[in-house]
Amino acid sequence: MRTITGCLLALTLAGCLSEPSTPVDPDPTPAEPHPASVFDVLTTDAIDWETHRSRELLYPHFPLAVCDDHFPPGSAARAEVEQAVSWFNAIAGADLSIEVVNTPHLTESELFATDLDCDASTAYFDYVWEEFPCHARDEDGWTDAFSLNACSYYRVGGWGAGSLGACTFNVSVNAHRRDHADDPAAIDFPRAANIAHELGHGFGQRHTGSWPEDDQVLISTMQGNLPGLSAYDTAFVRGFHPGAPAEGPIQLVPSPLSRQGAPGDWTKVFFGAEHIPTTRDFPTNPQWVYAEGDQILDCATDAPPVFALTAFNLSADHTGDGTSPVPLDADLTLTSREGETVLLVSLPLGEVDPESQVQWEGAVEFPPSVAGWSTVLPHTLRFALNARGREGVEQNGIDAELFIVPTPAACP
Repeated sequence: MRTITGCLLALTLAGCLSEPSTPVDPDPTPAEPHPASVFDVLTTDAIDWETHRSRELLYPHFPLAVCDDHFPPGSAARAEVEQAVSWFNAIAGADLSIEVVNTPHLTESELFATDLDCDASTAYFDYVWEEFPCHARDEDGWTDAFSLNACSYYRVGGWGAGSLGACTFNVSVNAHRRDHADDPAAIDFPRAANIAHELGHGFGQRHTGSWPEDDQVLISTMQGNLPGLSAYDTAFVRGFHPGAPAEGPIQLVPSPLSRQGAPGDWTKVFFGAEHIPTTRDFPTNPQWVYAEGDQILDCATDAPPVFALTAFNLSADHTGDGTSPVPLDADLTLTSREGETVLLVSLPLGEVDPESQVQWEGAVEFPPSVAGWSTVLPHTLRFALNARGREGVEQNGIDAELFIVPTPAACP
C-alpha cells in the first residue's frame, strides 16, 4: 500500500501556513539523518496534458465578479475567494490574471444567459437556487446534488460540459447546501481550497479519477480540499497558458493534506487526522502515541510511528543563486508544551526537479527524553523545509498536534 502526505510549495501561500504554537529551538537536538535515497521524486515532465484537460479556456485574463450580497468586501467569506484567486495569480511563468471585482446578486437567468459575446468575458461567483445548466437535480431536488460547481460557456453559444474552447465560466454555490446563502454572517461559506478546485475546472482541469492511472499518484487541487496549488496544478496551467520563464530558488511550503490507497481509490487525510471517514483500514500520520519505557509507540499499531511526508516544487526553474540548486532538508520536529524541541527526522532533499512532488515514508524513532513528555495536552509536531546555512531562503512549515500518553490504556 502506498501512503502519501501532500505538502505544498508556492511563491505566496500564506493561507496554508501556521506558525508554531511554542518556541522552536534554532538548534534542536539532532537526529540521525536519513539517506536522500529514501525520497521518491515524481515529476510532471512526462504527462500527456491533453489527456488531463476537459476544455481550453480561451481568455485566461478575466475579472471574477463576486456577489456583494453574499460575499461582501471585507468579510471572511470574500477573503476565501480572494485567497483562492491569489494562488492562481501567483503562478510564475503563466500568462493569466484574475481580478476580483464586485457585483450585486444576479438571478440564474442573468448568470447563465445564452447570448454572451464570445470574446473576453467576465466570470461570476454567486449562489444559485433554481435553474442551473451544468448539474442535474437529484431525487431530493438539489439538496445533495453539489456544493460548488464550475459551469463553462462555449464558443458554440451554450453552457454545459464539453471539450470545445470555453470563453468564460461561472462558479456556483448550491444555496440548498450552504446556510451562508441566507445569512452572510454565518460560517457555512465555501473555503479557499474548494474554490480553487472550481477555478481549476474553469481552466480545464479534470478530476484526478479521470486521469490516466499512472498519473494518479500526483496530488492536485482536483482531488479536492487541497489548501493551495500543487506542482501538478501549476504545471497544468503553465502548459496551456505559458508566460515568461519562471526563474528562482526552490520555494517549498508543506501542507497538511495526504492521499492514501491505490490509484483510483484515494482517501483524503490531513496531517494529523482523517478528513473523510472510510471503511478501509488506511494508516494515517499518527496523532496519538504512548510511552513504553524510553520508547514511543503508535496507539494505532503498537509499533514505532510511521510518517509520510511530501513537498512540491512549484518552480518552473530552481537555479537557486543562479549557478546551483539550493540544498534543502525536510525536518520533522517535535516541540513540547514547555518549548523544548527535538529533531525527529532530517531528510536531505538535495536537488529537487522543477514541477515535482517529492515524498518519503518511514518509521520514526523518538529520542528517549520524549517519553517523559506524557500529558493530556498536545505537543507541536512540525514539518518544515530547512535551508541550512543559506541566507535569505524562507523556511516554511505546517504544524500538527501530537498527543503523548503514558500507557497504551490511555490511548483513545
